[in-house]
Amino acid sequence: MQTKLGWLAAVATLSAASACGRNEQVLESNEAVGSERVAPQAGAVLDRADLLITAAKAGSAAALGQDDSADQAALDGKPFEVRIRFGCASGAGAAGGGSAKAGPFNIRFNSGDRTLRVRATPDLTRDNADSVVSAGADAVEGFWMRRPWLLASGCAAGQSPLATQTASEQRVGIAQAFAVGEQDGRRNGQAYEAERPLNAGEEPSRLGYDLVITGKLKKLQSGRVIACRLLSADLPPECIVSGRFERVRIETPDAKTIVADWKS
Repeated sequence: MQTKLGWLAAVATLSAASACGRNEQVLESNEAVGSERVAPQAGAVLDRADLLITAAKAGSAAALGQDDSADQAALDGKPFEVRIRFGCASGAGAAGGGSAKAGPFNIRFNSGDRTLRVRATPDLTRDNADSVVSAGADAVEGFWMRRPWLLASGCAAGQSPLATQTASEQRVGIAQAFAVGEQDGRRNGQAYEAERPLNAGEEPSRLGYDLVITGKLKKLQSGRVIACRLLSADLPPECIVSGRFERVRIETPDAKTIVADWKS
């Protein structure tokens, strides 16, 4: 009997160890996935999700009155590539070059000459930027990240023109702050716009287009890379990520076709 009990105890111990090992593997796997997204490896290019998560952390610290200066200092000079989807709601406008929708982003397609025309106008300027961003700057040029609650660039499901509640898209932006006399990369309000003839049978993307901004994060005069403005205790902070744009392009969502490309 004693031998049998000992054998059963040994089996139970082995089973528990095996189960524990399986649990540890799952936990390690989950931890790896989480850390890869929240804290990219050194030298990695920060994407849309990385910047939005980082901005959310900066906003949380600002709202709680916490000092995140060490985290902010570590961001300076990091490379990024952020995607902003536009043209989701109505595709590429009316055939035959119908009237364009108002706003900073615009897509038009003329079925007569089969010309696609796209435009992305910087809508984050010195006039609507946080004072920390505009301090010491002669100009601010950038974009509010449309639908900042989407970590990936894309068209949101369930869009409806009848929606009665709207959430402000001016919550997270990315912009360049230019000192007096600094002209490198400055557009002075000029839009990123281009036209491209489409081949016979080729249609404008029904999923819109991506504005892709590539560059490096750059600290502001305050020493911070992300400036957050507190609007109310019950509203999310408005945060602007400071950077220097090195390349801006407009391309199809699958990244196979570049409509236009600008390099500083």
